[in-house]
Amino acid sequence: MNKLLYTFFFGYAALKWRRLIRVLIPVFLFSMLATDSEAGIMIIVWSPVYVPIISWLIKPFVVDEK
Repeated sequence: MNKLLYTFFFGYAALKWRRLIRVLIPVFLFSMLATDSEAGIMIIVWSPVYVPIISWLIKPFVVDEK
């Protein structure tokens, strides 16, 4: 069962694509559910978290770890 779930949730995709998809899905869902006033507040609250997330997301696209 674990192997099936791993395969279903992008197990065969490269690390960079898994990270990108795992970040974009919650961002997309939040943008669909949030109103304008909630989005503005959440941007201010979550702003200290943006830099580490962006760095973590971009690293596999820039650095070749082979």
